[in-house]
Amino acid sequence: MPIRNCALCGKEKPWTWEEAFYNTGFDGGLNSQTEQVVAVLKAAELEVITVDDADNSYIASIRNKYGIELVGPHDFPGDDDPHDFLPGYIIDLLYQAFPPAPPSPAAPVVMMNAWQRAVCASFSSGDCAHLAHDRNWAAALKDCGDPLFAFLMRELSDAEDCEDEATALQRLQSARDDIEEAILAVEAVQAG
Repeated sequence: MPIRNCALCGKEKPWTWEEAFYNTGFDGGLNSQTEQVVAVLKAAELEVITVDDADNSYIASIRNKYGIELVGPHDFPGDDDPHDFLPGYIIDLLYQAFPPAPPSPAAPVVMMNAWQRAVCASFSSGDCAHLAHDRNWAAALKDCGDPLFAFLMRELSDAEDCEDEATALQRLQSARDDIEEAILAVEAVQAG
């Protein structure tokens, strides 16, 4: 996928050739890459007319070397998908020049260990049991909204070196002790 440096923030950002056909251009024109798309089309012996205004730069018309209009201003419906109005060979040409990014690999399946599955099944009267069967349970855990549950699951994870039953029990006992101390502190405040 083509990369450009943003004129506003200086960071590298991906772009696609399709942006050259949108009436809004590339990020309002400050990061215009239209000229790169135009150069590819001209190298293929196509005549290209662009519109450059205060805010953007975009392609408005494409003619073949004989002057026949392939795509004109009347074909551009605004910010619609250029795949809907460009001839197939132009689309192929642009994909060859500006290939898209490869698809992201699937998220790895993270398996729960036995202690995490046991906590899922029992925590909050079983309200979290469904997480034990979720392929992307880490994201579901983040969305569950219960920080205590999330803490326990993190403490029992293999990533935290929870490798055996004794370690799991020690970590849960430590959490219970901390909770009991917190309860006693709150009760002391209430008692005055």
